[in-house]
Amino acid sequence: MMTLLVLCAVLTSVTGWAAPTAVAAQRHDDQARYFAERLRTSPVYISDQVPRTVPRSAAPAFVAQAERTGVPTYVLVLPFSVAIDGEELLPAVHDRLGRKGLYVLLGADGGGGWGDIEAETYGVRVPADRAVDTATDWLPDDATALDLFTRFVDGLRDGGDASGSGKKPAALYTSPEAREGQGTVTGVLTVVLPVLVLLLGVAYCLRHRGFRKWLWVPLLGSAALALVVPFGARAAFSDTRATGDPAPTARDMRLRTERVAAGLREGPVYVDAESVPALSPAQRRSLAERLDALDVPVRVVVLPLDYADESRGHADVFAERLHQALGQDGVYVVAHIDTFGSITVDLANYGAKLADTELHDLDEWVEYGPEDTDTDADPALQQRLMKLAEHIADTPQGPPGRPEVARDIPDPVAEDTLPPVLSGPFWSGVRGGAVGAGALCVAGRAVMGVRRLRGGHTPARVGTAVEAPAAPGTGWLRRTANSPLSRRTSTVSTAEAATRCTAMCGTAWTRRRCCWIRTAISTSMPTAGAVISRRHWR
Repeated sequence: MMTLLVLCAVLTSVTGWAAPTAVAAQRHDDQARYFAERLRTSPVYISDQVPRTVPRSAAPAFVAQAERTGVPTYVLVLPFSVAIDGEELLPAVHDRLGRKGLYVLLGADGGGGWGDIEAETYGVRVPADRAVDTATDWLPDDATALDLFTRFVDGLRDGGDASGSGKKPAALYTSPEAREGQGTVTGVLTVVLPVLVLLLGVAYCLRHRGFRKWLWVPLLGSAALALVVPFGARAAFSDTRATGDPAPTARDMRLRTERVAAGLREGPVYVDAESVPALSPAQRRSLAERLDALDVPVRVVVLPLDYADESRGHADVFAERLHQALGQDGVYVVAHIDTFGSITVDLANYGAKLADTELHDLDEWVEYGPEDTDTDADPALQQRLMKLAEHIADTPQGPPGRPEVARDIPDPVAEDTLPPVLSGPFWSGVRGGAVGAGALCVAGRAVMGVRRLRGGHTPARVGTAVEAPAAPGTGWLRRTANSPLSRRTSTVSTAEAATRCTAMCGTAWTRRRCCWIRTAISTSMPTAGAVISRRHWR
């Protein structure tokens, strides 16, 4: 009896532990089957729902990295709303594919955060867990999915260390905000630096009379700086894209719309195959039967919308593109799944004869669902869509519907293209630099005026000693000897010149320094030079 009780307890604990696993596997069964079929044809599968971040045309780059692992590698690149279930999805995919190897799931957003990469090994020995941890820790937030996978593979080849023993970078790419700052700073420096060099250089040359002939040097230097600074910045900041994501092609941007349109040609209800099924097969059939019974054609699409897709997350844009791809009028219902499983219902009328105001007057429960929606799926979605069908049936007739023009969304290539450094912010910086340079000139002029007022003096009278520094330099002696005397050589007598020079020299100077004055005077007035020599050194 005791043995039977113990056996029952063990079986209960085992089944209790296995039940969640079985439920999770069943929940991802359709997804896993879909992905396994794609991985049989290629070891890398990229979702068609993220063309703005990882276009499907970038698959060869991922294949090249997968071949570097040295083991069979299977890679899934999926939207974050799907990749968030990687711990449950990868084992299910392996069970369906039935092949040994390394299984990697990448979030299309890239980056180095939680949920961006999951890796599982089956029958191979590689340090996958450590490589995942070091790769996510080392990469900054602007890293792409390809950057993350490349760093992960580097870690596998280096014993699990994906950091490469290097310092973690703050960013891998130049953001639009950083480019704006580069342009502004370049504009300011383009004006301020040349003006500063010009002011300081000219002031120095004018203060030192022997350098007046070199006034062209600061003029040329400031002109050179005005050219070197902007063009040097353009060469230094030459990157043209704000991300490392490959630019999508027009084909990449059409793939999902064409896939959904092909599904709607087979029936009025389409549920995204890459996501956890929001409707069971039986629910789809009953909903399709109800829609077929309506007087106007109605098509329902259940799928996730994200900023990385062709519509940039806008249901009206997706409905417009779907209508163009399908080429059939009717009411298009888009039940879009957000990142954490909530489903919002939007509709657009293309040509159906229904009163527009009444058609769009939806019940809040139909449009947004219950407040306590489960994060994995909306259990009330089928009831919401059935009630929507009843609402459409009760809508009175009206003129053929023509929805408003869908909002403009940025071009997938243009939105990641950086403006040149010498563009708008640069000219704003030039204007700001001009104001700053003007203020600098005014301030410099004011400082020079104050210094002149504080340091001014009247010329010394003949026969009195000129105020001089305690230890005059050779340059000061030369200027003192040459300038006042040479200008008045024709009007000053020999005795007067000798007396003035002796007064200026005083008695505290050294023989070597006074020799400059004696030599200068002797050149033009030999007699005065002789008198000075006799008075000062006898």
